Amino acid sequence: MGGLTGLQFVSNGFEGDVKAAGEQLIGMNPLHTEAIFEMFYSNVGLRQRMPVIAVLDLALWDLVGKIRNAPVYELLGGPVRERVRAYAGMLGFSMDPGAAAEASAEYAGKGFTAMKWYLPYNGSYGDEGIEGNIALIKAVREAVGPNVEIMTDWLLSQPRVNSILWATRMARRLEEFDVTWIEEPFSFDDLDAHRKLSEATSIPLAFGEHFYNRWQMRQVIEQGNPTVVQPDPIWAGGISEMRKIIAVASMYGVAAVPHGSHAVTRCTSSLPSRSATARLVSGQSGLIRIASISTPTSTSQSTATTSHRQVPDSGMNSTGRRSSGVRNSSARLNDPAASVRLLQWLSCPAR
Repeated sequence: MGGLTGLQFVSNGFEGDVKAAGEQLIGMNPLHTEAIFEMFYSNVGLRQRMPVIAVLDLALWDLVGKIRNAPVYELLGGPVRERVRAYAGMLGFSMDPGAAAEASAEYAGKGFTAMKWYLPYNGSYGDEGIEGNIALIKAVREAVGPNVEIMTDWLLSQPRVNSILWATRMARRLEEFDVTWIEEPFSFDDLDAHRKLSEATSIPLAFGEHFYNRWQMRQVIEQGNPTVVQPDPIWAGGISEMRKIIAVASMYGVAAVPHGSHAVTRCTSSLPSRSATARLVSGQSGLIRIASISTPTSTSQSTATTSHRQVPDSGMNSTGRRSSGVRNSSARLNDPAASVRLLQWLSCPAR
């Protein structure tokens, strides 16, 4: 019989916990994602380690998509748009204004209509920091013109030291450059500071990647006053919880732009179509594999343009990669093939 597997990246430090929790899945029906999520979430120890639940949940949704011979977005109700707009995250580029302007013009020329730059200075630099940040964004705006959106992310400059006064002055100076949003301007759990800044500037605030469930996200929205929330599928409990977080956000008219990990793509794109299993090594990043049959299926790259990602029309796993040749004969709820038979570890090839 052909094999059906679900794959999901596991970051350093969670491998043992994921493997131990995943053993509970043996013999369970992977189609029952809601019951499985509630089983894990009712465990107090696991609830405090939402990434463990998320890894298993995402791998299960990948497996369910292959069992149903359908992309996960179809199982969630189908797409609401044909293409998903992408922005260029300028992480790792020089923040020298001249170099940043050159890079921004290059990526705008590639078709990106939005980009995010990471401010280099925090409140400890005082007025000098404000001027340095303004020089960066001014150069970027002049390079890309008025029709490219610019987002600013303050997280990498260590925003814990930012006072409301300094952040307000910084934000008001940014207003003339038509910035789309300010991201993570304070310590993530200081919701009062976020709310006060949102009331002091016309630039929307975006944050929320460090919160782990729908109840925390409701608190973020009600107390922090974001315009955009950014739940992370790995930190927030996987697809099962993410869909509920997004529903909560919609009740308040708040947009959801999920945070994501580049490591997922790097790891899965390096796997061959048939991979040898590896022994779990403490501290090693890799993939957890949940299988109904012990032979993995092959994958191929989904199509994409520069500024938009095309919604694929065939089976796709949770990382956006398309599955191929999977029959839906095992989709019946009582089919013995639709039960978890195997939990394995696949190590990421060295980079």
